[in-house]
Amino acid sequence: MNSSEQVDVCIIGAGVAGAMAASRLAQQGFQVLVLEAGPRHDLAKRYDYMRQNLYDIDPWISEKSDSEIYSPELQRWVRVNAVGGSGLHWGANVDRLHESDFELRSRYGIGFDWPMRYKDLEPYYTQAEKLIGVAGQDAYPWTPWRTENYPMPPFPFSYSDQILKTAFDRREIPLHHNPVARNSVPYNGRSHCMSFAMCDTCPIFAKWTPDLLIVEAEKTGKVLVKPNTRVTRINYNKTGAAVESVTAATFIDGRPQYKDYHARMFVLAAHAIESTRLLLLSGATAESRGIGLKSGFVGKYFATHLSVTMGAELKEKTYLERVGFATAQSQYFYESSRKDGGNAFVLYLRNRYIEPPFELATKELKERISWGNELRTQVQKRFGNTVAIQALVEQLPYEENQISLDKSIGDDLGLSVPKVTYVAKKERESRALENASAIIRQLFLTLGAKNIRSRITSVATHHMGTCRMGDDPRSSVVDQDLKVHGVDNLFVVGGSVFRTFGAIGPTLTIAALALRLADKIRINMAGSARAN
Repeated sequence: MNSSEQVDVCIIGAGVAGAMAASRLAQQGFQVLVLEAGPRHDLAKRYDYMRQNLYDIDPWISEKSDSEIYSPELQRWVRVNAVGGSGLHWGANVDRLHESDFELRSRYGIGFDWPMRYKDLEPYYTQAEKLIGVAGQDAYPWTPWRTENYPMPPFPFSYSDQILKTAFDRREIPLHHNPVARNSVPYNGRSHCMSFAMCDTCPIFAKWTPDLLIVEAEKTGKVLVKPNTRVTRINYNKTGAAVESVTAATFIDGRPQYKDYHARMFVLAAHAIESTRLLLLSGATAESRGIGLKSGFVGKYFATHLSVTMGAELKEKTYLERVGFATAQSQYFYESSRKDGGNAFVLYLRNRYIEPPFELATKELKERISWGNELRTQVQKRFGNTVAIQALVEQLPYEENQISLDKSIGDDLGLSVPKVTYVAKKERESRALENASAIIRQLFLTLGAKNIRSRITSVATHHMGTCRMGDDPRSSVVDQDLKVHGVDNLFVVGGSVFRTFGAIGPTLTIAALALRLADKIRINMAGSARAN
């Protein structure tokens, strides 16, 4: 494929959503161009990256540049700007949203309903799980129904999880295996997990990352990926009284020269904040734009998940850090918490403590508690018998939480940077955090734990909700097929289109939506061809 030629579909962003959409569209025979603002990491460097990770260096994150400025900054460090996106160092938890998450207004009188239901997305959840490779246990009464089993069997509970399971059993709280995008057995030509515990930089590709799928998509000859290509504007052309078309994406590829890429269809698959920024930079609020883009809802309802992690010390050894990911979770309180006036939450049993050894050592040194061999002994004592449980808590959609442009601050190209307006929690969020903390504390006390501590992370790493889907173009940006209202060839996919957020990581839902979108584009393209 020649990059100067007009392609069938231009995808902006090479993370989970972009990789999934590109792969499916290539399978359907379309010529796909993927534009990614960040660099491309060499797969052969994974062992080098693992060594960096051992020194607490995240190899995926480049030094902050003038092209990545937020006003104010909201955990910029969690977002990877590269081919593969934040999926390069994700936690790889792959739960499905619940049926109730799509019907929150109808069932509980809070939030909103989605214009689709769980049953509409269930086939695509199944397809995404197969494409990614998910290890999990199939049937539980408090998790969503499914038509097919997971592709791989679950990972066994870790040693520390088996200890904590005793407390869960005594409290009659069901515990089940955590579904993860890691190979419990060899799968899709990739090795099974060998417990390096260096999961952010898995050197044997036992953990799935989006760049692996992009490589496979490129082998079809239908996909061209352009890294280091920053799209600065989407250009429109009016085709009817209230309908517009995207004619080109303007980009700069590292040289002080702007160019345009042309395509029949455009898919905006960047990070939730950056997708919104690009729409706003392209005049999304101007009267001349399409219906969805001038609704005033571009950037509104920004959300993340809330999180509280608590740790404690037991009398016995727990051997943390032997497994680098959670093997156990409980969704037992997902619905009951909502009925009690809080929000949904999920408990994850962590195999990492909230204070890793180097932090414990630093703290000891700062407080001049111990030195040398005594320091080593204290760290071994405090770390070797610890456990930790995390609660991931749902946030409701609030219109005042939003992404806008700060026109007083420009990046290295002089473009306005994203401005984050955000309040983490209100009454229901606070109640859910308190309830989850109380439950975790009781679980620890059941085991006779001491030195129970908590570290509350006000926001988790999941950014969502800025280009919400809906049937009404006056109060949403995209329709249920993810097409921008009033623009006949522009689609948005990613966490930005979520209407509500559940207490589940968004990645699997993003992947499922991207696969569904590719099928919708195929139908749209076929209809366009017949019309011509």
